[in-house]
Amino acid sequence: MELAAAVVRRYAARGIIPAKDTEDVVSSMMEKFLLKSDRIMEGFNAKAQLTTYLTAVFNRMCCEVIRSESRHWYALTDSDAAVVADAGYRHADIDTVIGSEVNHLRQLLNDRGREGVKLALMIRFFHGLPVSANCAREWAGSYADEVCRLLALNQQGCSKGELFGILAQAVNLVESKRVKGDAVRMWFHKQVDNLVDNMNRENSVHHNRETLVMLFERLVPAGDDAVSCFN
Repeated sequence: MELAAAVVRRYAARGIIPAKDTEDVVSSMMEKFLLKSDRIMEGFNAKAQLTTYLTAVFNRMCCEVIRSESRHWYALTDSDAAVVADAGYRHADIDTVIGSEVNHLRQLLNDRGREGVKLALMIRFFHGLPVSANCAREWAGSYADEVCRLLALNQQGCSKGELFGILAQAVNLVESKRVKGDAVRMWFHKQVDNLVDNMNRENSVHHNRETLVMLFERLVPAGDDAVSCFN
C-alpha cells in the first residue's frame, strides 16, 4: 500500500494528479493489484529487489489511471475554475502535457538519426510494443525482413536475457558485429538513461524509465509509406 501511495504522491507533487483524488487513485491501483497479484508476482525476477519491481508495477498502473481519469479530473465547473484562479494555480490539461512530452521525445530521437531509430526499435521490442516495418527498414535496410522475423520472437514469452540475445542477433546482422546479449543490455540501459536525462533537462516534468515507456505507447510509429519512422 505504501509503495503505491509513494508513486501517486510523486505524480500529485507535479500537478498531474489532483491532491483530492490521490486516495482514490491509490485505491484503484490496489484493486488492480489484488485482482492481478498472481500474474504480477509470476513476473518477478529474483535478480531485482522486490520493492524495485513493485514500484515499476505501480508506476505503470498509475499511468493507466492517469490516462483513463484525466479528462474527468480537469473537467472543472465554473465555481471550481474560480477557486483555482483565486489560488493562482492552474492544472495544465493532461493530454496537452503528455502530447508535448511525446513531441519532445520524437525530436530527441530524430536528432539521433539512425541511432535514434535503433534505440526506439529496441525499446519498443523490449517492452512488447509494436515495431513497424518502416522502423525496421530505416535501421536495418536490406536486412529489415530478417530483423522483423527476429523481433517476432518476443511473442513467445522470452526472458529479459533472451530478449537481449535476440537484439544482439539483430545488431550483429545489421551492423556486422559479434556482440553478445550482455553488451547490448549495457548499451541499451546506458542509452535509455541518457534519453531520460535529456527528457528531464530544462523540463518541469520529471521522467524515469517507466514514464518513458508510457510516452512510447503514445508515440505511434509512422505508417509503412512514411519517410521517417517518427513523423
